[in-house]
Amino acid sequence: MNRVRIVFYFLFMLAGVSLLGGCSAVRTINIQLLQPPPTFVSDSVQSLTVFNRSMTPDFKNWDRDSLEQLLANRHLELDTTLRDSIAADTVIQVAAHQLFNSGRFDVVIPKESNLTNYLPATISPEPLDWNFVATMCQNFNTDALLVLESFNEEVNTDFDSGYEQDFSGNMVETYYGALDLTYHSRWRLYDPKHRERIRTFDVTDTIFWDSYGYTAEEMYYKLPSIKEALIEGGVVTGQDLAKKIAPQWKDARRRLFTTGKKDIDKAIPLAEKGDWEAAQKIWEQYADEGAKGRRSKVEFNLALANEMNGHIEKAIEWGVKSYKTYYRHQTDEYLRILDKRRKLLNKIDEEKETD
Repeated sequence: MNRVRIVFYFLFMLAGVSLLGGCSAVRTINIQLLQPPPTFVSDSVQSLTVFNRSMTPDFKNWDRDSLEQLLANRHLELDTTLRDSIAADTVIQVAAHQLFNSGRFDVVIPKESNLTNYLPATISPEPLDWNFVATMCQNFNTDALLVLESFNEEVNTDFDSGYEQDFSGNMVETYYGALDLTYHSRWRLYDPKHRERIRTFDVTDTIFWDSYGYTAEEMYYKLPSIKEALIEGGVVTGQDLAKKIAPQWKDARRRLFTTGKKDIDKAIPLAEKGDWEAAQKIWEQYADEGAKGRRSKVEFNLALANEMNGHIEKAIEWGVKSYKTYYRHQTDEYLRILDKRRKLLNKIDEEKETD
């Protein structure tokens, strides 16, 4: 009889553990944070006219087949700089689109967006005349000009073959291919209200593709064409420029605590829907009530609500309160996250003060 009771008690305890494990007090939610840009642009610049000044005489609309023939003529070994007009136009189209979608700038691309540039592509042109800048800003009713001053792409390919053992133990030939594209662009921001300072942005990086196959054709067709790679380089260049001067939405995760009290936890679904102001009002009603363990959870949630509502200092205050009320490692981790975010925001504020 005692043995039966012991087994029953053991099974009961296991069930209890299972129930507790399925009802965690910690919720993880996905959020989006507005990430300030690494470079501050004056608040007086709310709208931009975008021009392309990179089109030197050696730019052309490279034909896809001609590029593939060039690759074949070089025995699939290509190491050259190419200047493609479609890729260059893609740069400013994507940059303008990304800047506008950030919500930070209104953007205009003139119908005639290419500015004459007869210099060799290796020479960056002198800054534009301020009278021209002022006239263009007036004509298009914008605050500043954003100009792509130079752009080029370096294409490098590498192809190799070898042997490996298949499942039957036979040696079979294999083929490997790699395509690297390095893009370089220089931009200038002309702000007529701050003529003493022309902002210059250099954007450069490399995109990599590789492929593998049991025939040369299989390997080759897994790679993008040279033309496709050039245009993709234009897309990424425009995106990278926008990231330098416009805020970006960044996916992140945060934790929330449930308390087991219905009146308090009715704030959770509001927070999960993004209604942080309503959730904050509920949690504030219970911030000074209950045992330390529950109170610290409410304080933690209030820290998150304040962060989401744009009050970083207040968020840290509530985080510190939660930490002191009842220690949890989640609170320690969150305070570190908040401190990093505060430093980033303070850096932007310092740039604004010196503007």
